[in-house]
Amino acid sequence: MRFKGRRTVGPSLPWLVLIISAGAVGFLWLTDVPLGIPGEWTWGRIRIDPAELPETLPGVLFAGLVAAVYVGIAKLGADRMTRCRRSERALWLSGLTLSGFVWLFAVQQSPPSGFGMSKAARVMYYPASSGYFYQARYEIHDVGSFLADYETLLSHGDVLHVGTHPPGLFLIHRGAIRLCHRSDRLTRMLLSTMPESMSAAFDIIAHETRGRPTQPTDQDRAAIWLVTLCTQFLAAATVIPLYLLIGRDHSPRVSWMATSFWPLVPSLAIFLPKSDALYPFIGILFVWVWLTSLDRRLIAGSLIAGLVFWAGMMLSLAMLPFGLLAAILTVVKSRPTDTAGTAERTQPGDRRRVGWLIVWAVVGFLAAVAAFSLLGKINLLRVWSWNYCNHAEFYAQYPRTWWKWLLVNPLEFAFAAGMPIAILAIVVLFRSLFSREQRDWRVSANIWATAFVWAMLWMSGKNMGEAARLWLMWIPCLIWMAADSFEQSPSRGPRLSFCTVDSTGWTILLGVQAAVALATVLRVNGFPLV
Repeated sequence: MRFKGRRTVGPSLPWLVLIISAGAVGFLWLTDVPLGIPGEWTWGRIRIDPAELPETLPGVLFAGLVAAVYVGIAKLGADRMTRCRRSERALWLSGLTLSGFVWLFAVQQSPPSGFGMSKAARVMYYPASSGYFYQARYEIHDVGSFLADYETLLSHGDVLHVGTHPPGLFLIHRGAIRLCHRSDRLTRMLLSTMPESMSAAFDIIAHETRGRPTQPTDQDRAAIWLVTLCTQFLAAATVIPLYLLIGRDHSPRVSWMATSFWPLVPSLAIFLPKSDALYPFIGILFVWVWLTSLDRRLIAGSLIAGLVFWAGMMLSLAMLPFGLLAAILTVVKSRPTDTAGTAERTQPGDRRRVGWLIVWAVVGFLAAVAAFSLLGKINLLRVWSWNYCNHAEFYAQYPRTWWKWLLVNPLEFAFAAGMPIAILAIVVLFRSLFSREQRDWRVSANIWATAFVWAMLWMSGKNMGEAARLWLMWIPCLIWMAADSFEQSPSRGPRLSFCTVDSTGWTILLGVQAAVALATVLRVNGFPLV
């Protein structure tokens, strides 16, 4: 019914997100529809026996309490962003990192026995789930010989963990092992802080390997826990480069509002402590350093960007999409802008400066490659070629149907990110496509460059299955896209008000995201093989 003088408005975006999110949680909990493609790859569902409820409920309630505290801290921070100085913002970001770390710990402890933090012991120790610790502990007797023979190791054709990764992850575990074996004090400290569930899981592993050379020692337990803590910390600390990246084109308040969603991503808690949780920090840091150097024409910054990219490539070829994103944005954003954010015509001298920045970034990258190759007597370029070939061979050994995963992967990606983040990113993308509002072209470039790279990943078929884990690195870019939905602009008329989220709506969405994350972690088993 219409009343004179009053305009009817449809349901606001936060409430629509709430309805869709409730439907997604219902799908996970109330159905047994396979999470993937049966016969190719599916994620398992965690079954909670009624008899386990008294044991599980306290962990769920504690995670809910931590989520409420996290949302409260995020709300206080958002209220301060418009009035505080840079030093105070740094303190707020540190607080967001710490509270995100605590939340990740609490939500990982919420599932029933066998699916909480105990997963870290099994996932990091057994070679079937990763193999980096196992190789570093029991098969690397000399780092120099290991690096010199690394190409021979890759030539064996392993298509899972060892054959598809550069040596960086092995060296990280090797360093942690040596550190714990050299410092009894550090070992004792780490063991004293280890969760009881994780310690119990190690006891089971020790019982299974009793009498074998691979029975884990106290130092081995401490080394695995150290890598787990560092991985989780860097996963939580991704809020810092993400905030800085979003803040290049948005206000501090909008940047904070968007960044606050990152620790609440369901797949982040599900797949910790896997190395996939490391890649978002390095990838976003690289993009921010490079774009900042590009804006300010900083040679030192471009060198650092090249070094950061090399560090990421030492861990995984997953850094390559971030390189493509940076290349696209370089082409678009190398033009100078006026005060209104409108692109101006590029002058020949400015093109030369941009060209030199690119050269120095490449120099930084190649210098690191050359230095590591000479010191380690290893050809990194050939290593990356072997990694690529072994990854391509994966689908020869484990056939997948391209068109089926073409349909499933976006849905899995949405569940992995959490429906609030996914819906906000989609709304921003379609608004950018169909609206006629006056927009800063730099924001539009961020949105469409991100969407293009994701579309390339999607259509390439490189990730036919396990998109929730393998695309975890790309979820911060979804948040980067979604940030524009929190931007209050007077140029947006009534037709676009649906696409904008105010402070109250943001608080609702943040709470919904936390609830979705908790419900997903309680239901989805990210490591069905261990």
